Parts: sequence; structure tokens; C-alpha cells
Amino acid sequence: MENIFKPVIPKDHKPKEKLIFPYIFNITGVLTKTYHVEITPMSEEIVFGGISNSYHTRYATRVELDVRGDCPVKSIIYEGDANLEKGDVIKAYIEKYRVHDIRPLFPPTMPIEKYYTERDFNQQEEVHKIEKLNPKNLDEILATFAII
Repeated sequence: MENIFKPVIPKDHKPKEKLIFPYIFNITGVLTKTYHVEITPMSEEIVFGGISNSYHTRYATRVELDVRGDCPVKSIIYEGDANLEKGDVIKAYIEKYRVHDIRPLFPPTMPIEKYYTERDFNQQEEVHKIEKLNPKNLDEILATFAII
């Protein structure tokens, strides 16, 4: 007997790992930003009609790369520290997918399932892994920057 509560997933879905593509780029510009992160607790510290306390938690770094390569991507965002400069050659792993959530109707306590479908490139892509390559030997990785 077929499970009537199992959602139907479209046929064009793929495993997430099959939708991460490595592309080689030349860096034409770099902008690194460091900023601090604050939190405001949602607890007994809330002040109604006033200002609630905020707490400095950490510093974060964002690297914005202007790139030239064999795909429509013109800019890469990396939310981390990466020692890169203009003229470097990199391999960026682009997550070229759209995430879809499936929320079961019954029972409501069932976990949310996710599936992934391929999408087109954006001119600006956010990546979670960059490899700095030797420009004279593209098979040689000089450094790896990854967000885990």
C-alpha cells in the first residue's frame, strides 16, 4: 500500500553533493571587511519601553572577490578569512542549487525533508570553499579556505 502521507518530490532533484561545481577564476579585485557581531537576548533582560542590553560576541570577516572566469559569475562572497589578493588564481566551489523544504501534513512532528534542484548562475555567488592555486600549475593547491 502506498504511503499517502509521503510527499511527492520532483524528478529533477539531485543529491546536494552533485550540485556543487568547482570553477577556476582569476581575482581582479579584493575587499575584506571585518565587523563585530552583537546579540540582544530574548529573555528576562528585555526592557519594555527602553533599550535592551546587547553583548559583543565575536568578530567576523567577509571577503568579496571580483573575478573573471568561464562562467557568468563576476563576484564571489566568502564569509570567512581568506588570504587572497588581486592576480591570484582560485578554484571556488559554487553551490548551484535551490533548496526546497517539504513539510509533512501529518503527523506534524515528522522531520522536514529537503531536496535540491539545479539553478542558474547568479552574477554574485556565495561560496563555502576556495582553493588558492599555483598559476603555473593549476593542479597544485597552495592553500584551502573552507567554512565547515
